Amino acid sequence: MSLQELFENAENCAHLAEEAKDAPSRRRYERMHASWLALIESEAWLEGKVTPVVSSNDPLELLLATQD
Repeated sequence: MSLQELFENAENCAHLAEEAKDAPSRRRYERMHASWLALIESEAWLEGKVTPVVSSNDPLELLLATQD
């Protein structure tokens, strides 16, 4: 799947969340939207289009991010 297709799926879920008739459906589509965005970020990193960014102050996470 291309990044464009992933973006389209994410946007579709965002649209479905806006149009949802009830709160459980809206939350489900919002979680799906967030999942597609996470997949886009991972795929872009795997393709070398972005570099990983560590935005945490957690020392363990920082340590793990610097390990080879």
